[in-house]
Amino acid sequence: MQVGEYCNKEVIIMGKYEAPLEAACLMRKHNVGDVIIVEDYDNDKTPVGIITDRDIVLEIVALEVDPMAISVIDITRRPFVTVNETDDICECTVHMKYHGVRRAPVVNDRGFLVGIITIDDIVEILSDQLNDVVSLVSYQQDHEQRLMA
Repeated sequence: MQVGEYCNKEVIIMGKYEAPLEAACLMRKHNVGDVIIVEDYDNDKTPVGIITDRDIVLEIVALEVDPMAISVIDITRRPFVTVNETDDICECTVHMKYHGVRRAPVVNDRGFLVGIITIDDIVEILSDQLNDVVSLVSYQQDHEQRLMA
């Protein structure tokens, strides 16, 4: 199961020199918890950071920083963590756990943005897989019961 098959392709993006207030407005408008910061979003969208609703609360609101006085790139987490679209879901999960992130932009081999994967997405994927296993076991048990009757 490759990440590229399961990631969300509809990603909200913005330039790195835009204000965090604009990021908050985009999150509200699109009902998401993050915005991917890109180097050049008119062309091939190279992600350079991510800003989350939590970043805004902890780095701006809690510290009483003027959200118009800084750029989103100023409060992004370093190092910036991405995953490749060809990575396996389990490999992706280990990578995200190691870096302590709940969301990761998904890039292709050239480093261009293709989507985003979140822990919630991974839980849903694995849950679906486990449900399939449970269904298979139940089917086999029912089949064996019918053969023995």
